[in-house]
Amino acid sequence: MKIDEILKHLENIKIDENIDEKREIVEYLAQTFGDDKVLRPIENFMMKDRRVYGYNSYVDLLRSYKISPNDAYVYVDFHNSTGTYSVDYFYPFLADEFLLKNAYLSKLGFGPSDYSYYAPARGLKYIAIANVFRGAGRVVVEVANLDNVITNTNLPMLIHNVLYTKGSTEYMTSDEAREIVSIILSQKFFAGYDIIEAKKIVRKYYNDNDTSLIKDVGAIGDAYNQIFHPYRVVYNIKTKRFILTYPRPLTESFLDPPSSISPPSNNLKIGEMFKRLEISERRKIAENLAQKLSVNDSLHTYYIMTKDKKIYDISSYKTLFKTSPDYAYVYVLVGNVYHLASYYFPFLVDSYLLLYAYLSKLGFEYHNNVVPATGLRYVSVAIRYLDINCVVVEIADLDNVVTSMNLPTLIRSMLGTKYIDDYKVEEIVSQLESQKLFAEYSFNGAWDLSSWHYDHGDKTMPIVKKVEVIRDAYNRIFQPYRVVYDLNTKQFIPT
Repeated sequence: MKIDEILKHLENIKIDENIDEKREIVEYLAQTFGDDKVLRPIENFMMKDRRVYGYNSYVDLLRSYKISPNDAYVYVDFHNSTGTYSVDYFYPFLADEFLLKNAYLSKLGFGPSDYSYYAPARGLKYIAIANVFRGAGRVVVEVANLDNVITNTNLPMLIHNVLYTKGSTEYMTSDEAREIVSIILSQKFFAGYDIIEAKKIVRKYYNDNDTSLIKDVGAIGDAYNQIFHPYRVVYNIKTKRFILTYPRPLTESFLDPPSSISPPSNNLKIGEMFKRLEISERRKIAENLAQKLSVNDSLHTYYIMTKDKKIYDISSYKTLFKTSPDYAYVYVLVGNVYHLASYYFPFLVDSYLLLYAYLSKLGFEYHNNVVPATGLRYVSVAIRYLDINCVVVEIADLDNVVTSMNLPTLIRSMLGTKYIDDYKVEEIVSQLESQKLFAEYSFNGAWDLSSWHYDHGDKTMPIVKKVEVIRDAYNRIFQPYRVVYDLNTKQFIPT
């Protein structure tokens, strides 16, 4: 593609936030790179059919005309990393300063390069980075739309002079490539810092516990999200479960349009607690969530329902209600599931949910998932189980659940502080997961046994008895009100 053509293309680009496709890509990459049997080169190309080739294999196939550069879809960077409190873990795209250059030049059709990792791949739509933390048993993957990142960094104009001299030729000298790298590295994309400076600040904050940098790290994180709009997953290699999956930052706005927002009453006081809802109101909340999900199957991650039963994603709630946090009522996890165990035990889907809801209730603020919401009374999971075409909603009293799961004790060291860092959140979730709250089983242990029974069809008596014990503990801890909504008949199924 010629330079003037790519510039014209980027001028007319519309922001593409295909959340479902991004989620499919990151989950596939996490499972692929989390497999010890898979050969993992540093630079990779994922094709439209999901095949992944290392750089050298990709180039060999190009030269033998066995694949087309138009069929390349994702430029994937891979690293083995250590320590889940590093740049690689929390801001993966900061880890490799050459990634954007290699992906962009590949998209433009330059290469193959003998001294770098770019090759013709005109079909590229995404860039991704997969970091494997073998010691922690986790894979972190983020994916971003390449055209959007190019536009957000103004890359075509920044390196226009270098590219213009190349015209439509495919050959680029090492000096010209280095010049492009130098231009990219000199840009203050991250709240007044270039990528090298941003990395140093983030590492100093996490690795050296330099809390004086917290505002800088927050500003860098905001800039990072604005540039990449990444979709992120964290995958447990041992349990083969996705620990955390979310668009970062959130891209959905309202389930209810802005015009329908009811302003908070002036009489509401911060921290005021309302009387316990009757069962009939729980039912209304659960049915409201189920019906809203029946008409929108693209919603994922965390939401807050306010006292007037309107539902907002976290970032929209923060914008509208930050000055009246007591207007929050229900913290909700929304998403699609494919495990039958999720149908029977929705609250085991995500161990982060309870911590995010509780910290929000306490008035903390953390990234996109925790926002001051002191009025929270309930926590809910609303999932679409598409294999049987139904929506399942469970709702539980937040205070009772956090007490049953010992969360107040786990977060005691955070009380009295204003800020939370990612490392602390990971530490608390790890402690939460390790508690044997479900009879003799931990959070993940309960999930694994339930999945083995429901998803793998193990109906032997020892497993059945264990799942019954887990169910008893689950019901005792959450005491959930549950509804099941049939998407075909638009009717609630008795539970």
